[in-house]
Amino acid sequence: MTEPLRIKSVSATEGSPHLLVTWANDMNPSLVRLSGWIASGGEVLAPLMDRTVFEKPRVAEHGAAVEWGDDGGDLAIDAIHLYGIAYEQQSFTGRDLGAWQERLGLSNVEAAEALGLSRSKYMALRADLNEAVPTTIAIACRAMLNDPTVLQAHYRPTPRSRGPRRAYVGSAFARAATGKPDPAGSYLGSVAKGERG
Repeated sequence: MTEPLRIKSVSATEGSPHLLVTWANDMNPSLVRLSGWIASGGEVLAPLMDRTVFEKPRVAEHGAAVEWGDDGGDLAIDAIHLYGIAYEQQSFTGRDLGAWQERLGLSNVEAAEALGLSRSKYMALRADLNEAVPTTIAIACRAMLNDPTVLQAHYRPTPRSRGPRRAYVGSAFARAATGKPDPAGSYLGSVAKGERG
């Protein structure tokens, strides 16, 4: 049985709406920016715009959530949601781009076209192993891993292609959040094992 995602400790950073989260699942700590979550929460989350409120988070529900204010109140975020935001905010480098392509079994041309890039631009991004790719590219890559229909909508097979691999199908984020090892052993696998907090 997979161990559920749990928060061990949490603290707020000074000057910006970030939480430093320590996980109880042997994963690296995560620094999570919550400004977007707060802004999209309307009147319910508006009190968190007050720094004196935001700076007093606490672990709740036996590690299943972080909350502020009154016990059991609306000012809370569950561990899965918090991890999902942290997952999306991680740097996605040229090395990760190569791992993404390998995981999906795409040729260079297929990968470039799926992302709306020229082959030369794609190869340049992939070659810079330690440099983060543009955020839009990272979002697209993660979306194709998490939802097969996104890849199917943008995948254009080359004449000799055998088609994308099927093993990835399913939520890559869900596998990472539950700690299930990723067979590719690269970007997503490192997330699951806590090598990218």
